[in-house]
Formats: sequence, structure tokens, C-alpha cells
Amino acid sequence: MDKVEEGSKGREFAANLLRGMEVDLSEIDDALSSFEAKLNSLEERISSLEKRVRKLETSIKGERGDEGSNLDTLL
Repeated sequence: MDKVEEGSKGREFAANLLRGMEVDLSEIDDALSSFEAKLNSLEERISSLEKRVRKLETSIKGERGDEGSNLDTLL
């Protein structure tokens, strides 16, 4: 095998390696995009649950306040 042939095979190997890396990077980018979408969805669900908890807390405080005033009236 002469130097020109070795150089050609080396360049071909490097080109194939780079193409493989591009595919890997593309797959990683796709996976990150999917992960980001799932994370955003979870953040929205958490935010929604936090709002529901605050509403329940307000409702419970209101009920306790009503009960307290009823007790004061009875006494």
C-alpha cells in the first residue's frame, strides 16, 4: 500500500467518523429537545397543582374562619 492510498483511506475513515458523529449529535439534540418538552410539561403541571393547593388552602382557611365566627356567636 503506498502513501497516497494510505492517506486516502485515512481521509475516508475520518470522513465516516465525522458523519457518524453528526448522526450521534443529531440524535442527542433530538433527545434533548424531547426532554425539554417533557420538562416544560412537568413544570406546567406543577404550576397547575400549586394553584390548586393555594385555592384549597384559601378555602380551608375560609371554612375555619366561618366556624370560628359561628363559635363566637354561639358563646
